[in-house]
Amino acid sequence: MNKIKFILGLFMILMFTSCLDDFRELNTDEEMLVTTDPKNVFTGATENFNNVSRQHLMGKYSGVMQYMQYIVSSSGAQEGIYIKPAQINKPSPYLPYYNDYYTQIGIRLNYLVNTVIPL
Repeated sequence: MNKIKFILGLFMILMFTSCLDDFRELNTDEEMLVTTDPKNVFTGATENFNNVSRQHLMGKYSGVMQYMQYIVSSSGAQEGIYIKPAQINKPSPYLPYYNDYYTQIGIRLNYLVNTVIPL
C-alpha cells in the first residue's frame, strides 16, 4: 500500500512540473499572430492533398491515375485515347481536387510561398 501511495505521489509531483522556459521564449506577445514554421505548414498541406477522404482516394485511383498512366486496370492498358471530350457522360475524377485546391490546399500553399519562404 505504501508503494502505491509513493508511486501516486511521485506521479502527482511529475504531473505539476513542466518546462515553461521554452514557452516563454516562443510566446513573446500573446495577442500577436506569429508566422508558422515551414515544416508544419507544408506537411499539413501535403497530407491534406494526399489523403483527405475515401472519396478522394477512390477518385484518384479510379480516374486521375489511370489518365496519367500511373496505374492501369486489371485487364491491362487500353489502346487509343483515354478521354473522349465529345462524350456527354464523361467521368470527372479531378472534381474533388479542384474544389479542395481552391478552398483549402491552395490557400495554405499560397501562405507558404508568400509569407514563410521569403523569410
